[in-house]
Amino acid sequence: MGVVKLADYRPQLEVVEHRVADTEDGFMRVANEITDSLLMADLTVRQLK
Repeated sequence: MGVVKLADYRPQLEVVEHRVADTEDGFMRVANEITDSLLMADLTVRQLK
């Protein structure tokens, strides 16, 4: 048997950028209950705009 390097078994690390919706960029804070109610409402495409 040969010598195995530990680096051979380590996962490759990637830098991942996590973006968060910023209220200064035009996003609104909406409660989850309101969002769920809107998604369950029987609205037409025009009403959703």
